[in-house]
Amino acid sequence: MKDYKNMIIGCDWGTSFFRLRVIDSSTNTVLAEVMSADGIATTNMSLVNENKRFEFFSEVVKNNLALLKSKVDFEIDQLTIVISGMASSTIGMKELPYGQLPFEIKDGRGLDVELFEKNSSFPNPLILVSGLRDKHDVMRGEEVQILGLAHLMDFDQHQETIIILPGTHSKHCFVKKGKMYHFQTYLTGELYQILSEHSILSNSITKEAQNDWTASTIKAFSKGVLDAKDSSMLVNLFKVRTNFIFKEMDKPDNSFYLSGLLIGEELMNVCESSDQRPIILCGGENMNMLYKKAIEVLGIASRTEFVADDILIKSTIVGQSEIFKIHNKN
Repeated sequence: MKDYKNMIIGCDWGTSFFRLRVIDSSTNTVLAEVMSADGIATTNMSLVNENKRFEFFSEVVKNNLALLKSKVDFEIDQLTIVISGMASSTIGMKELPYGQLPFEIKDGRGLDVELFEKNSSFPNPLILVSGLRDKHDVMRGEEVQILGLAHLMDFDQHQETIIILPGTHSKHCFVKKGKMYHFQTYLTGELYQILSEHSILSNSITKEAQNDWTASTIKAFSKGVLDAKDSSMLVNLFKVRTNFIFKEMDKPDNSFYLSGLLIGEELMNVCESSDQRPIILCGGENMNMLYKKAIEVLGIASRTEFVADDILIKSTIVGQSEIFKIHNKN
């Protein structure tokens, strides 16, 4: 007979994706997984009756649960589902208020959740996880990753440390004495997309070049990082156009130059020579490649720890397991 005591279902529900995993929370082992394009944005656009928001989103979960059931040889009804990400946002299944800083990164204190008991229409209890807010900033989903990283990584959580989570909206999370006391969001990825698709710069670059890491593109990227350090972003952005007009860079090189400008601008606040705070960089393979090079160019690699892909992926799994353990005690 299967021991269900430590089993949960982790739901990572982002803006553009949906993931369900059966997890053994005692070992953080994934026993089965399904992914779909049922992201929060798509699901919200399909909503017809605002008064039935929770029920509508619950049906999406149930449909994906049916797929998950086909991947295991045991019953998963009644397992607690921990839902993190954008599900607790204004366009999610139910809006929850943001938790307030400071956030205890090891035991999760400061993070708000709402518990839903199983019922006749939905056989699994739910733990819906809210996000966190700073004075002028918000996050949903990254707080679960931070919680997971605190359990996965061996770093001095009492020393002031900067955890960087690159992405469409990059997060810089400031941790000291076991607490996240501040974070900042940078529109780095989204700004690249807007500029490369909807601005005058779109004719001077090619997005397809982003994985073409050559001596030439490395040189262009590095120049972008250094230019970000030396002059105004608004001036530098127009150089992307003149680089191409004057044939100083071709489109692939120029794409990397633009990336260098934006990532270099993002990292300006952590690259001062007087700043010796350790940095933990947590990005996917492509992101880490770009950010790692920028960090090397800016001379701060010696105080930076680069987190492997598998640790970053596991951080959400471990974070959801820890949330289950916290609320399973109560």
